[in-house]
Amino acid sequence: LTAAHVMTKTNGAELVVRAGEWDSNKENEMFPVQEAIVSNIISHEQYNANSQFENNIALLVLNQPFELLENVQLICLPPPNFSYGQGNCVTGGWGKIHFGDTSQINIMKRVQLPIVDRYQCQDALRTTRLGPAFAL
Repeated sequence: LTAAHVMTKTNGAELVVRAGEWDSNKENEMFPVQEAIVSNIISHEQYNANSQFENNIALLVLNQPFELLENVQLICLPPPNFSYGQGNCVTGGWGKIHFGDTSQINIMKRVQLPIVDRYQCQDALRTTRLGPAFAL
């Protein structure tokens, strides 16, 4: 599962998915990483490259399954129209910590985020470089 905008100019055969990675600088980690080649990229049927975030999701189909281990697990997706209510969620990755940051992050980070409704999220994003006209 990834962002569709990242896949628009990519051929799946050029991509390798690595599961179980934690520190991208280390060759030998505590748990082994696994790799698979992308055999197909399926972007959301209503994804539009001109819309920054709407339906910006793609599924990467792999040429082989991963073995489920302590460092490689399945994700669970909620049913359609699921209501999250209030609370927090957890996300992880090697993403940038600040807009415009060009440094490379080598160790996977985990961050806890508050769950906010769509309009509260949109209002907060309008105060960033996305600008006052930004719409989710």
